[in-house]
Amino acid sequence: MLAHPGITVDLSVGSTDEIVQRIVDGRAHIGLVFQPPKDARLRCHHAHPMPIQTQVLASHPLAQLGRPLDLQDLLPYPGATLHRTFGVRQHIEAAEISEGVRLQSLLTTSSFNALGHFAAAGLGYVLCTRLALWNQLNEARVMSLPMKNPLLYQGEIQTVSRQGRVLSPPAARLLRQIAGDFSALMTGE
Repeated sequence: MLAHPGITVDLSVGSTDEIVQRIVDGRAHIGLVFQPPKDARLRCHHAHPMPIQTQVLASHPLAQLGRPLDLQDLLPYPGATLHRTFGVRQHIEAAEISEGVRLQSLLTTSSFNALGHFAAAGLGYVLCTRLALWNQLNEARVMSLPMKNPLLYQGEIQTVSRQGRVLSPPAARLLRQIAGDFSALMTGE
């Protein structure tokens, strides 16, 4: 915004399905989404692997197991997750089917902030990516535990736009900035 005075930005948070629809309809120029569907109308500019993990306080019994978790390990504990329109939740449901497990959630939400507060308050576990709870992880209140199920390692975060859409110079610069910042964030630079 400093490089392009007078430009306006409309930043919306939504599910994978909602963001993809906004991109396809031309209501959004750029989207940052978890595992968007294969769609010829989307162009992926940048992708980074992003496993789904269990997020808990270090004092939670799951953190004491000291090994990658099965979904079965989560059954005795309360959990929180995203709505079904989120790619993360779709991956979790596929993993549930593969393991023959059905997790019960105390909280189902579209709010990453609510998920973070749920885990940070010690109310239970959250199944999501590390990126979703970045603030809580950085404050060392919540830790990420790896999962055994390979389906939970197949997702990635993608920066997308509509195929064939020519971005304005400021939008193209923003896209490059997002990709660069995201790469630096994921590599710890």
